[in-house]
Amino acid sequence: MKSLAALLVLAPAACSGQIGPTTQLQEISHQGVLRFRVPSAWSAQLRDGGGAVYWDPSGNSGVLRLDLLTFNKSGDVTEDSALEVVSHPEKPDSRIGRLENGNALAEYEESTKEDGEAIHLWFWELASVVPPRHLRLAIFSYTVIAREAALPRTLRTVALLRSEIAAATFAPELGVLPP
Repeated sequence: MKSLAALLVLAPAACSGQIGPTTQLQEISHQGVLRFRVPSAWSAQLRDGGGAVYWDPSGNSGVLRLDLLTFNKSGDVTEDSALEVVSHPEKPDSRIGRLENGNALAEYEESTKEDGEAIHLWFWELASVVPPRHLRLAIFSYTVIAREAALPRTLRTVALLRSEIAAATFAPELGVLPP
């Protein structure tokens, strides 16, 4: 698999992405546990460890990564357990909330370098409880070359991803596909 920076180099700065209100979407069922949508033009590649990477092969996007964790809590889980999982006191600028479906969502941004290239990342952590003792955590990150972070096409893509990640559904029970 290419490094993230190598995938991002494939996205020339002059590309005019077509993300908008009429963007066609495809539904993804990740490991039979999480359903969400991404632009239908995007490709997918599974990663070692069960994660996945999504991108537009024409070079009109950054790279969306997904990692999914299911873990057992020592005591019973409550609705607040999902909020606790996505709360990060070390990230004071993160936005955290409970969604209408009971899931908790945290969003934050970071800038860093990979392979010498300045990059910008948006993170979404989506948590769900599976009573009596399990929690699920989907960690999404969307990465672009830093100089493209404020471009309108990038901001449209981030807005679309934010909306689709918030609408994602988890399987209601262990071993059961989401509706």
